Amino acid sequence: MWSDGLGCACSAGRVFGWFRALVRTRAGLSALHAAGESAVLPTDSPHVLAWRRRHPRSGHFVGLVNFSDQPTTVDVRVLAGLGRLDTVLASDGPPPLENGRLRLAGLSFVWLAEE
Repeated sequence: MWSDGLGCACSAGRVFGWFRALVRTRAGLSALHAAGESAVLPTDSPHVLAWRRRHPRSGHFVGLVNFSDQPTTVDVRVLAGLGRLDTVLASDGPPPLENGRLRLAGLSFVWLAEE
């Protein structure tokens, strides 16, 4: 169970823990700076939102969110041409690659970035 760092292992502590992780990760990614350009990436799943960001002084950033409560997959080609992307933050760990498809757990997200 996530804690808020102050000893609260409640749902509020879990939310605060994720919020801290998001802020810390975002601060370290130039692609998420306000001057970065962004674009929505097309996926073959109606449940997944994918977007790309890039700052002139950084590599690519890609966010994937599965809004379904069921696991789903997206074609890995959604990442084509964006360089070597590593998982920098994910609700359920790095997404497994199965038969050319990224598998996303239900109600999950993953942030990928060129390091």
